[in-house]
Amino acid sequence: MSTQQSAKPVNDHIMGVYNRAPLAVERGEGVRLWDEDGREYLDCVAGIATNGLGHCHPKLVAALKDQGEKLWHTSNIFRIPGQEKLATRLCEETFADVVFFTNSGTEAIECALKTARKYHTANGAPERVVIWGFDGSFHGRSYAAINAAGNPGYVEGFGPRLENYSQLKWGDHEAIKAAIADPTTAAIIVEPVQGEGGARAMPEVCLRGLRDLTREHGVLVIFDEVQCGMGRTGRLFAHEWAEDAAPDIMCVAKALGGGFPVGACLATAEAAKGMTVGVHGSTFGGNPLAMAVGLAAFDEISKPETLEHVRDVAGYFVQQLSGLADRFPDDHPGRGAGSRSQTGAGLRGRSSQGGGMSEIRHFIDLWKLEASTLRTILDDAHTRKASRKGWTTGMVDHDAPAKGRRLAMIFEKHSTRTRFSFDAAMAQLGGATLISTAADMQLGRGEPVDDTARVLSRMVDGVMIRANRHEDVQLFAQNSSVPVINGLTDKGHPCQIMADLLTFEERLGPVRGKTLAWIGDGNNVCASFIHAASKFGFKLNIACPPQYHPDLHDLARAAEQQGRVEMTDDPAAAVRGAHAVIADTWVSMGDADGEARLDAFESYQVDEALMDKAHQDAVFMHCLPAHRGEEVTDAVMDGPRSVIWDEAENRIHAQKSILAWCFGAIG
Repeated sequence: MSTQQSAKPVNDHIMGVYNRAPLAVERGEGVRLWDEDGREYLDCVAGIATNGLGHCHPKLVAALKDQGEKLWHTSNIFRIPGQEKLATRLCEETFADVVFFTNSGTEAIECALKTARKYHTANGAPERVVIWGFDGSFHGRSYAAINAAGNPGYVEGFGPRLENYSQLKWGDHEAIKAAIADPTTAAIIVEPVQGEGGARAMPEVCLRGLRDLTREHGVLVIFDEVQCGMGRTGRLFAHEWAEDAAPDIMCVAKALGGGFPVGACLATAEAAKGMTVGVHGSTFGGNPLAMAVGLAAFDEISKPETLEHVRDVAGYFVQQLSGLADRFPDDHPGRGAGSRSQTGAGLRGRSSQGGGMSEIRHFIDLWKLEASTLRTILDDAHTRKASRKGWTTGMVDHDAPAKGRRLAMIFEKHSTRTRFSFDAAMAQLGGATLISTAADMQLGRGEPVDDTARVLSRMVDGVMIRANRHEDVQLFAQNSSVPVINGLTDKGHPCQIMADLLTFEERLGPVRGKTLAWIGDGNNVCASFIHAASKFGFKLNIACPPQYHPDLHDLARAAEQQGRVEMTDDPAAAVRGAHAVIADTWVSMGDADGEARLDAFESYQVDEALMDKAHQDAVFMHCLPAHRGEEVTDAVMDGPRSVIWDEAENRIHAQKSILAWCFGAIG
């Protein structure tokens, strides 16, 4: 809520720096406000991202009253137990080891900038003083903060700009690399989601890349999460949407106090090594009254059910607003803009999946989607398939949710089932497809992935990509203003798993509470089964040679999401009592160690003897193509327990429902 010029105040004794609305608010409760005349308003401002729990939340009011009757303020020359409690909670939930408490976000920024420079001084490199920010940033109104952001409207008229503060252009990767490699660089300060820059989110792959580069060159990363943190994106902090992207220093405020002035600068012990006695301080920061309210607010916001509610509400608004955009295309300022900077006004600018930071429905990683969403998609697939009994494959579903829509399909890898099933799926939904390989496009000749995403977003209504690198699909989605579907990457094959679960439930009923056994390589398909275990409530036993185990990040995430996944190197132990036995090729496209793999997996072949150890009603599954005589025998593959041909057909039905969800027709 910036102003370009001073406005005459209502009261002549108030400095005229705010362009205030002619509204005096008297009281608030929850999400509603009442003015002096008793008129009621729905508060969509929330104190500029500050009243995260609404107005007068009963737990915050109780904490304020209780502490207010004991002690308001003392001094940081004494221990303040409330500081210790809130600091412990912040460190428990984040990357940080230590915390400095302030009264506001801009004070937290000041502390962060000083911490970064003092770190290099402590390391014997006092020449490392340059702080790099980004265009479109906002870090507060103190003199150092406005110089860190560099917005001309905030720095002009205040004399010379501070030295050693510079800004990078958003998305200029080469300039960012050069800045980080500069031996005088101390730190880079980033808002994971910019506010004044247009609700512009830095892509997850860029956050990870930034971290990798800064670690390589000894540069500190400061995340300004004053506005985008404290649950606003559906995660406690926005950078948590990216893996392995935790900063060295982070600034928080606003919702940390739920409307009470509280800020904090969080840091690792290493980054804060220079912040010794006497180098920084605050009179009011972290006083007992602020800490009591801050602790109550943090405990409430950090609850898993609070964050889940944020994602649920976000999903509802995305669905409803997208419906308005479809009904009134001429009045929708964001449609076709192809830029994530439009998200402050438009409905289709931001990009991830399943709520949270998303306003577009991407289908990329099962673990990022809500269990209820995946269940809705699978139930819809059952219904759509059942309703087509007796129909020819070319007939269109009654609701035709893809009517008038086109899906672009990009293939970096060879494909049979993915290509034909998506083409058939779009036809049965009333839509059409455009098919290309990466080699046919400028994408295969060096055009950046993000540029291709922006171009195709203006030409089609959705994109399915079968890619070599998962990061490329993520980057494409981050820059796309239409839904993106993962048709297969090196990290996952979510469409296949949805088809497999559809097939399983057709034979054996609900998958919840059942046991599935994966035999063989801990590859991308195995990864998606791991992701699905917690979402659908089944147990997954994985038998593989130790050197070919699944990605440890996937296993750790499954444990975090209460998924029941067990590892063994004994196929017989894995299949014992299992309701499904699943295999895949031992040597996949791109594997250079083919002979070593064949030797390692020799004892992992699924034959009739192994199937006999499973549940009496167990089915055999394989995503195809299969190498008969290697991972599975002919007798099993062609036997009565095999459902592989149903799996192949069900790619159509599962993907129809995925597309229907992406287009907003269901869920």
